[in-house]
Amino acid sequence: MRQPSFEELVAAYELRAVVEGFAARLAATRTTPEALTAMRESCAQFDSLLDSEDASLLFRENDVFHGLVHANCGNLLIAPVAKQLVEMPLVYSAYAAYTPDRRRLSHRQHQMILDALERRDEDAAQRIMEQHINDAGEAALRLVRSRAEAL
Repeated sequence: MRQPSFEELVAAYELRAVVEGFAARLAATRTTPEALTAMRESCAQFDSLLDSEDASLLFRENDVFHGLVHANCGNLLIAPVAKQLVEMPLVYSAYAAYTPDRRRLSHRQHQMILDALERRDEDAAQRIMEQHINDAGEAALRLVRSRAEAL
């Protein structure tokens, strides 16, 4: 499979921030109490994995949290669009390279998103999710740059 160009990766993260931010905005008024409970459980599971050496476990739990937001936003196209953007090559490897501080930031942002959803605060949910994706994108792009410089 062809690796995306740097420009394609930038574009994917820009689009993902918009799509996931919109999903969080919608989910703020549509998420069920049961889904909020599942999101709390996902945050707790993510917390328990912060020091794991197996980044795939964190990646999967991150996917669970975001999947719950997608599933509860009420827009049937968001999940497949977001999935396509997440599955681009390098996204997983960028996650594997997260520093302990970056992992903790991601966890805090998940908790902040959940707090906004519980308050039914559409603006905060969208803003925090967009920042979360933008921060992840910056980390991924730093990894791509460092790999290119190492060649």
